[in-house]
Amino acid sequence: MAEEPTTVRVFDSFDEAIRAARFPLENRAMMRRIVEHIPIARFEARRSGGIRGVRRDGGHDLKFVSGFVTGFESKEEGETASGTICYSNSETGVNWMVWLPLNHGRDGNGTAAARNQREQSKCPTCGNLVPATGVCDFCS
Repeated sequence: MAEEPTTVRVFDSFDEAIRAARFPLENRAMMRRIVEHIPIARFEARRSGGIRGVRRDGGHDLKFVSGFVTGFESKEEGETASGTICYSNSETGVNWMVWLPLNHGRDGNGTAAARNQREQSKCPTCGNLVPATGVCDFCS
């Protein structure tokens, strides 16, 4: 007997998608900024939770999860779109990610590799280590 195909929920708008995913209010402004900078064809519910933003240009899908967004093609793209520091995605090794303002993973949870990378990030202006907040203590 053949399996029934599973359907993916496609949202009518990004606002509908973030409400359905119940993302924290503190993260929604940065998420909106990202979708204003990167053209998205449609937003789908992810089976593992969160939202998938399918790009119009066929690039990596953006994955919006409660505490981060991943799928940026480059560090520069992620930083321009989000307005914050972008990190290499240690899980995939092929794209970039940003931490959202409200993220418990940044406070000690998450993978050891991600914590090490955050701890070892250097300020591009002065070269000093940047704390987990992503804001240089010396240049801000």
